[in-house]
Amino acid sequence: MKRGDKRTLVILTIIVFVLLFDILILKKLTKYSICAFIALLILISYYLIGFRKIKSRYDKDIILTMCIYVFIYYIIIYLFGLVIGFTRNIYSLNILSIIKNIFPVIISISLIEILRYIINSQIKNNKWLLFYSAIVFTLLDSALIIRATDFTNFYKILNTFGLFVLPNLSKSILLTFLSIKSSYKPCLIYRYLMEIPKYILPIIPNFGNYLESVLYIIIPLLIFISTYNIFDRLKHRKIISKNKNSIEKYIYIGLSTFLVVLICTSSGLFKYRSFVIATGSMTPNINKGDMVIIEKLNEDEKNNLKVGDIIAFNMDDKVVVHRIIKKYNTSKGTFYNTKGDNNNSPDGYLLDTDNIVGLEKFKIRYIGYPTVTIYDRIKGE
Repeated sequence: MKRGDKRTLVILTIIVFVLLFDILILKKLTKYSICAFIALLILISYYLIGFRKIKSRYDKDIILTMCIYVFIYYIIIYLFGLVIGFTRNIYSLNILSIIKNIFPVIISISLIEILRYIINSQIKNNKWLLFYSAIVFTLLDSALIIRATDFTNFYKILNTFGLFVLPNLSKSILLTFLSIKSSYKPCLIYRYLMEIPKYILPIIPNFGNYLESVLYIIIPLLIFISTYNIFDRLKHRKIISKNKNSIEKYIYIGLSTFLVVLICTSSGLFKYRSFVIATGSMTPNINKGDMVIIEKLNEDEKNNLKVGDIIAFNMDDKVVVHRIIKKYNTSKGTFYNTKGDNNNSPDGYLLDTDNIVGLEKFKIRYIGYPTVTIYDRIKGE
């Protein structure tokens, strides 16, 4: 084993030892102390093995391919969200909160990817050390989650492995490949695009943890296969033509534009929103699995709703679609009593206009039934 490989092996083993010691015994590391630990490792690695600056003229092609896949991913999940519904972002979306939330994430991602690049650029010809590196960085990304796992409960161990460790391993395989074939730039861009939007977007498709983890496993592998093919073509001197680059740029612009429009529509920034019905409370008029299109209302329109109108409203952190059965005009404002068509009794509350989302305009039969069924089964498990 080369001298540089030995030093890299020592650094990787130090990471494993520190993380396992904290997971099993110490249990004191936080995301900030881990960032400090990584920064220290970068200094040590730079001193022991140096920093190999690789000039890759194919960075743009790799980054473009990766961005196309990531944007397609967002398009698919937000289109799918029109069927299964959306959930509100759990993070505060005011400017100060966004900065507070994403700043440590950006710092952590940047430090990890710089360290990954320093280490992997040194051992790029040693397949076993590269595999070990991918495992170590998976552990680094999963350390805090693993530490919180109850190791006496097999189901929770399996849950942690499936929901967090496997997606992080898939991501680590991709980033290991990119770091040795290109540079740290594609790694940074991929992680920024995949991990920061969840702190910024107002709504998120309601996949549930299981379906989301499957996506986080599949997407890195698809990008890995695509970028591997690009390097394979270059290896055989099949240079990508300017025409192909132009087409990819147009695809990139088109997908980006479509994504922005889609997110705006799904977020309720436009006049209409869509919701998937998850219960049978409105049967037979609206069945479980139907998708309803809701027209947003202004304050005057909310006050002028009539008995018999079907409305969507917020109640107990859920969106409910029920029919108005009574209307009360009082000195304190307008209130409504609602009821599901299939329910035996009215809803046990008076609804004020502040909680009303909009008026049901039309429905699409059964389009969301398969996903609601899958979600119910997962929830039942």
